[in-house]
Amino acid sequence: AVVSTQSTGYYRAFAALYSWMGRRARLVFVNSSWTQGHIKELWAIPERTFLLYPPCNTTSFLKIDNPKRSNRIVSVSQFRPEKNQSLQLDAFKCFIDRTGRKDVKLTLVGGVRNKGDKQRVEDLKTKSKQLGISDMVEFKLGIPFTELHSILEDS
Repeated sequence: AVVSTQSTGYYRAFAALYSWMGRRARLVFVNSSWTQGHIKELWAIPERTFLLYPPCNTTSFLKIDNPKRSNRIVSVSQFRPEKNQSLQLDAFKCFIDRTGRKDVKLTLVGGVRNKGDKQRVEDLKTKSKQLGISDMVEFKLGIPFTELHSILEDS
């Protein structure tokens, strides 16, 4: 209990210092809406906090013209807790149940950073089996850009 109290005190002191220092910034750029909300809450300077997505070359995607697309839904994100791919599996299951369609595939594409992310993917695979949709769900981890492009071109 003493260690827990000390740890909590340390993190609260660190958060207070972090917030105090952050509020002194003249201009803040963040690279996601989640981070933007987090910084606005902690630093309390919404008028100086701006969202700026990193540059991404989209030229090759503009050239896609495939009239023979497959029935594939693609989700691209890292396999992290805040991305909630589990909810995507639930929504896909609901879609299958409501429409009766069996010709659709859900492809989850993303990166994994560590053992926790790898375990998250394994848990998602298990959940897709439990939901009875594993034959319609595909996981693509850490794939090269050319493969991502091919998947998106076909979807």
